[in-house]
Order: sequence, then C-alpha cells, then structure tokens
Amino acid sequence: MTRFLGKRILRRVESDQERERERALAFEGLYERYVSQVYAYVRYRVDSAAEAEDLTAAIFERVLAKIETFRSDEPRFAAWLWRIARNAAIDHYRKQRLRQYLSLEEMVSPASDEPLPEEWVLCEERVREIRAHLKTLAGREQEIIALKFGFGLTNRRIAEVLRMKESTVGSTLHRAMIKLRRKMEEERK
Repeated sequence: MTRFLGKRILRRVESDQERERERALAFEGLYERYVSQVYAYVRYRVDSAAEAEDLTAAIFERVLAKIETFRSDEPRFAAWLWRIARNAAIDHYRKQRLRQYLSLEEMVSPASDEPLPEEWVLCEERVREIRAHLKTLAGREQEIIALKFGFGLTNRRIAEVLRMKESTVGSTLHRAMIKLRRKMEEERK
C-alpha cells in the first residue's frame, strides 16, 4: 500500500513539474514576443533607461502572477498586457508624483555613431522643443501618443486598451498631432 501511494505521489509530482515547465515555456514565448514593445512604451513614459527596465520587469512579474486568471485568445492577451503596462506606468507616476515623459533626444538614433557636434545640438534643441509641446497636451492625448508611437499599437488596439471607440482614438490622435504641428509652426515664426 505504501509503495503504491509513493508511486502515485511521484507521478503527481512529475506531472506538476511537467506542467510548470510547459507554463514557463509558454510565458517565455509571450515575454519574447512583447518585451520590446512593453519596454518601448515604458521608456517613452519614464526618464531613464534603468527606470524603464525596472518597470518593464515589474510589469512582466504582474503578468506572470496573474496569467492563470487570463482565459482567452492572443489578441485579448495583448490588450490585457497593455492595460497592465499602462496601469503600472500610472502607479509609477503616483509613487513619484511626477508626470514626465521620455526624453526624445534618447529616441533619436543618429545616422552614425558619432554625429557632428552641430547636428547633435540641433537635434537636442528639436527634441526639447517637441518634448515641451507634448507636455502641453491633455493627459489622454499624451497617453494615446505614447501608445501609438511608444508601443506601436494600432488605433484598434489603443481603443481596446483604453476602452474607447476606435474612431475616438483616431480623432483624438489626429487633433493632438494637429495641435503639436501648430505649436511647432508658431514657435518657428
């Protein structure tokens, strides 16, 4: 009897270990697919690369902790992940009581590793100008721009994440870009 129970327990443990391996492999695949997008979004929203890395890790820790509660297909998973990332960014701001966005000078990738000093100065100046104008937009407009250009999401995905109509996302993004363009043109005059 003891020998029989021992074999049953051993099979159960082996089965649990196999399920855990499968779960780890599945999570690894999801992580590899989405980590760069999540990082890009977070990096767009915080000031430093180190902060973005920490926040991205925290987001995937939340996903891993809650993955058992998710029961649906991949498109819904992506929207679920974006909501977790967005909420993590909001939590981050609440903790810091600051609302700062990525320094765009770090998003600009020069044509060569060593740009000419004049080019660098002009680029930094332009980035500061864009960043200043982005901060004048409403919070919702900033969020949509971050999801569009930071995450690279489509308007449909943004609508799912923010629980808005797709047409509202499109019109809000359009109006925000017009505002930015006008502000940039006014400054040049």
